[in-house]
Amino acid sequence: MEIERNEFYIGEQRYLDFEVKTTRKEAFTIVDASYTVSNSKNEIVDSGTAEIDNVNNIVRFLFTATDKGLYTVRLIATIPPEVVKYKGLILVK
Repeated sequence: MEIERNEFYIGEQRYLDFEVKTTRKEAFTIVDASYTVSNSKNEIVDSGTAEIDNVNNIVRFLFTATDKGLYTVRLIATIPPEVVKYKGLILVK
């Protein structure tokens, strides 16, 4: 999967949305979703439970850009019996 990259300016607060996909051809339900945001020193600066939109198969969380730098987002969504992982980048200017 291609890594998604988002750009923020210091002080911005926006939702980051991830579309959850599965190899199954049937409807599915996301039962759990969590995320971590790490800085360039690999220190976790934010983490929590992501919001789940099962109608559109989207998980999202609110990110606040407080310091300049490059951040790594890791998101884990559970679609029993599967566990799907996503990775993204945030550049704060």
